Amino acid sequence: MAPTPTSEPRRSLSDATVRSLAPPASGQKLYPDASLPGFGCRVSQGGAKTFVVVLGRDRRKVTIGRYPVLSLATARTEAKRMLAEFTLGRARPKAISYKEAVELYLEDKRQAKRPSTVAGYKLLLARLNFKGALADITYDDAARKLGKFTTAGMRSHILVAARAFFNWCIKRRYISENPFAGLEKPATPPRTRVLSDSELSRIWRATAEPTGFNRIVRLSLLTGQRRGEAAQLRAEYVAGAVCTFPAAITKNGREHSFPLAPMALELVGSCRTNAIYILTGTEKPFNNYGAAKAALDKASGVTGWTLHDLRRSVATKMAGDLGIAPHVIERILNHITGTLSPLARVYNRATFHKEMAEALTAWETRLAALIAA
Repeated sequence: MAPTPTSEPRRSLSDATVRSLAPPASGQKLYPDASLPGFGCRVSQGGAKTFVVVLGRDRRKVTIGRYPVLSLATARTEAKRMLAEFTLGRARPKAISYKEAVELYLEDKRQAKRPSTVAGYKLLLARLNFKGALADITYDDAARKLGKFTTAGMRSHILVAARAFFNWCIKRRYISENPFAGLEKPATPPRTRVLSDSELSRIWRATAEPTGFNRIVRLSLLTGQRRGEAAQLRAEYVAGAVCTFPAAITKNGREHSFPLAPMALELVGSCRTNAIYILTGTEKPFNNYGAAKAALDKASGVTGWTLHDLRRSVATKMAGDLGIAPHVIERILNHITGTLSPLARVYNRATFHKEMAEALTAWETRLAALIAA
């Protein structure tokens, strides 16, 4: 939950004053606009400046957009419209294009979502690429756009993103109905692909070149971690033989610590770079998975699999071939639900580190034997 912003005395905001607004030492500070009660600029500790409007008796703060992406004049005009509609008690759709609404939506989501999550929203909504006014988009338009995506997984992802976006637009009074309401996701059977020993061996050999993508694949294969979390590995996440992913980058939003067995520790230690993301040696998370995965399929001769199948394969072989207890595997994979209650997970946290280290070392030993065979 974001900290409650402190507030400064009212002042007439201008472009010059907005540029000069000082960030607080901690949390957020609200600078109210004397010329328009209810409107103001919120400044975060990091210096981000966001225009907001306060509505209702509960003093609910609604984000308008971030400066300088949104100008002061535009934000003030939008605030006047929102205040007027709230006062009159009616929701009048605003003349705004799909493209403009998407930009405002992404700006709003940047306040609370991880950059990678917002990047995902941007990519999916760009696939729809509606032209013209947002309010002119109909159910039939939505159905036709969605029907162009024949892959069940992509269709499902776009539908979820579109529903969330248009619901947000309804709350902002840009539209009165969600054109994607009533459209259904295609049924997608859960994946069950477990790679064979031979396939794992071929994938390992095909990732010998120390590229960023190959390192992501190998760390996933050695530890069972998600590709997106492995790709965001930073030097400060590793202390000795322990890797800790902060809650900000994990799928379930919980900090995750796991041991690095010898092969994984050697892989991480070989990344000699000052870049933010050490596996790829880049300042931004790796995102060229499509081309890199196609090249790996060709080099390894293994097809019909996804990088997430590595995670399932590691877990399955740990349980079936090595007899590792399910609750230990769940801790390695950072699963929230499973065989232990939340209370049991808290009280067993310390002992799991030793068990995870033994499990991952046993898995590496087995994998090394496969590679050498």
